[in-house]
Amino acid sequence: MDNFDNIFMDATEKLPSEYFYLPMHNLPAMYKERVYCYELYHQLRQRWPKDTPFRLNGEVDKARHTDFRTRRMIPDFLVHQPGTDKNYLAIEVKRCDSKDLDDFDNLRWFINYGYKRALWLVYGQDAFRHATEQLVALTDSDRIEVWIHEESTKPARRLR
Repeated sequence: MDNFDNIFMDATEKLPSEYFYLPMHNLPAMYKERVYCYELYHQLRQRWPKDTPFRLNGEVDKARHTDFRTRRMIPDFLVHQPGTDKNYLAIEVKRCDSKDLDDFDNLRWFINYGYKRALWLVYGQDAFRHATEQLVALTDSDRIEVWIHEESTKPARRLR
């Protein structure tokens, strides 16, 4: 998965604006994490290399996995080889207006479990400000990559 970052950046750049900031009837447009994630999954799958043994899965519920029974985790995305211990990446996505940091704890768990990478993606117009403010409150976060996606027509970029 040496080319994952390029696939990821290209997929985020191609994410149409109506999935980034959802128009609403009789309401202002809103950030909707599921809408964003489903379209991001679609964009990633369109670019997914055919010759890799790694698969992209969305919202894999780990409740029945014997190693995960101590906590319920449903990461937004996993890049892994299902049915094996070959685990590459766990991704959690957050809107720029969310204050929930539980996903960060989940990512720490995935890293400690043996995933090679963990990625926290913050999206929305204030993604940079939000991500930097949230990082101040977090400890032991150096092993988790932080990416921001501020505009639907531009690729996500790694913050750290």
